[in-house]
Amino acid sequence: MIVVYGVMKKYIWLAIVGVMVLCIGICYYMYWFWGWSLSDEGKLTIKIDRPEYIEPRPWFDRRYEIKEVVIKDGVTEIGDHAFWGCSNLTSVTIPNSVTSIGVDAFGNCESLISVTIGNSVMSIGNEAFSGCSNLISVTIPDSVTEIGYQAFKGCSNLTSVTIGNSVTSIGERAFAGCSNLTSVTIPNSVKSIGGGAFEDCSSLTSITIPNSVEDIGGNAFRGCI
Repeated sequence: MIVVYGVMKKYIWLAIVGVMVLCIGICYYMYWFWGWSLSDEGKLTIKIDRPEYIEPRPWFDRRYEIKEVVIKDGVTEIGDHAFWGCSNLTSVTIPNSVTSIGVDAFGNCESLISVTIGNSVMSIGNEAFSGCSNLISVTIPDSVTEIGYQAFKGCSNLTSVTIGNSVTSIGERAFAGCSNLTSVTIPNSVKSIGGGAFEDCSSLTSITIPNSVEDIGGNAFRGCI
């Protein structure tokens, strides 16, 4: 009886462990699978916070199918490289719940035409929209305090940019190579303009720099004919 009881106890514990592992597996699967979805029409919907921004991104192998990104309200962060290389992505709306856009988040999204940035975003990371060569216009809301290094570098079709009234620094080469940008108004909140910030903006004919600016980096406007 003692031997039988010991064997039964062993199998009971194995069964309990097995159930726990199964539950963890199911939760993990649901966490990743139900956190996002991609329709046949190319609409990527981000439903919950965080998992979609952990490398490697679960949709990376299908990035060329993505034409539109819809981020549900409640997501708080767009992580580094989140949508990098989605070369067929044309539009994205960033909800008011998002507070930061990570490094290279939309880098090399060559077909991106339209982006709406929610009014809770406080920082736009380095190279966040670098290489978005078809982006036409962008409005940076008043919530943003910092525009990162090369944030919009190479957005060669960008013709209009509105910089919010809370931005204190424009990073180095932030708008370098935006060759169709014609005019920029820098708000009174800005204290520093990084080196090469508007380098090679060859169509730039008008720029307003307020008295609040304390530092302008080297070559900030080089190539602005």
